[in-house]
Amino acid sequence: MRAVPLDVQPDDELLASRRARGLDRWDEMWEGELHMVPPPSFDHQRLGAELLVVLHGVASPLGLAVTHETGVFDSDDPDQSYRVPDLSVTRPEHRKQRGIEGGAVLLVEIRSPSDESYEKLPFYAAHGVERVLILEPDTFEADVFVLGAEGYERLEADEQGEKALGVGGLAVGVEVDGDDPEQIGLRVRDGAHVTVLWARDLYAGR
Repeated sequence: MRAVPLDVQPDDELLASRRARGLDRWDEMWEGELHMVPPPSFDHQRLGAELLVVLHGVASPLGLAVTHETGVFDSDDPDQSYRVPDLSVTRPEHRKQRGIEGGAVLLVEIRSPSDESYEKLPFYAAHGVERVLILEPDTFEADVFVLGAEGYERLEADEQGEKALGVGGLAVGVEVDGDDPEQIGLRVRDGAHVTVLWARDLYAGR
């Protein structure tokens, strides 16, 4: 179920309760409209954590920072307009004390049921985010959007079935286990080096 509350006041009991339980850390403001986002699942968080480790290993030597759940703010109206991606890759000029402003190298959105990942794309484009990865956690299908003069263009896969992330030589695709074709994983390639985040390992605790 999706709901966008109307006319919620800052001292509203619902907001106070969410704040007290730490649930408002995922909430977003869409041009003054509050979007209350449920906490991500364990599987969602596990995939994000493993992907962060891989991204960090490539991004850090390039002077890029990888962070999780960092707000992307409209610098003209930061209290009324911001989004919270799962992962962010930024240069120093993108970083402010409260979060990210003025662009990013890459943002990652890991999908949840009924989420708004694709609806965030116009906001990210307007604020200079160079690439956005939207990732399906069950199938590892990856949509990569590259910012151009007219907004985002969806990147087509190369001959290896991979899509470049714009961070060093990183590209992502789907890996299938040759011994068990039903077993899939997220393939992350950095030149000749390949890391596979297998579903059987990520979601073993289901």
